[in-house]
Amino acid sequence: LNIVLCEPAGLEAAKLLERVCGTPFIVADIPVGHAATIRFLDSVADALGIGRYPLRDEGGDELCREALAGRRVAIVSGPTRAIGMTRFLADLGLAPSLIVVDFDPGNLERLSGLAGPGCEILVEPEQEVIRERLLAGRIDLIFGGMLERPLAASLGIEHLDMMHGSQRTLGFEGAKHIAEALTREKPGHSGR
Repeated sequence: LNIVLCEPAGLEAAKLLERVCGTPFIVADIPVGHAATIRFLDSVADALGIGRYPLRDEGGDELCREALAGRRVAIVSGPTRAIGMTRFLADLGLAPSLIVVDFDPGNLERLSGLAGPGCEILVEPEQEVIRERLLAGRIDLIFGGMLERPLAASLGIEHLDMMHGSQRTLGFEGAKHIAEALTREKPGHSGR
């Protein structure tokens, strides 16, 4: 079984492998947190024809919900990670205020549906437009990558890197690591 987590990068390869080698594939969202990871594992189990098994939440999602309560969040990433992080926030009963994606692979309607009506979505904007929308939206937390770190710092916005493996934002433990990063004492700050 091949699992496509990024349709723009992997879907055509998965289709080719299915056609040439007979290897089936599924398309899945990047799982962040407990609920998304259960959905991911269930879709893999279903595709393999094996039974599902119950897993209990170790509290990571609840810790994250508490750490994010009242925050005005922006997600700045590629569309694949934006969907995964937006779904995670939706699972927590939260929504981002702003989403910035670097290109449109044709799934903006889905992203908009997950984000809800109060979320602005920008596609391929100039850096100055991003800056303006972050300020206008009173954003106080950016989920992004290394490229967003200087922008966040220049605006005094907290930044959490969700793009690199060392940040461990995926799977069951992802929510716990996000909550820990958000509640960790910051230099020059008390609390968040």
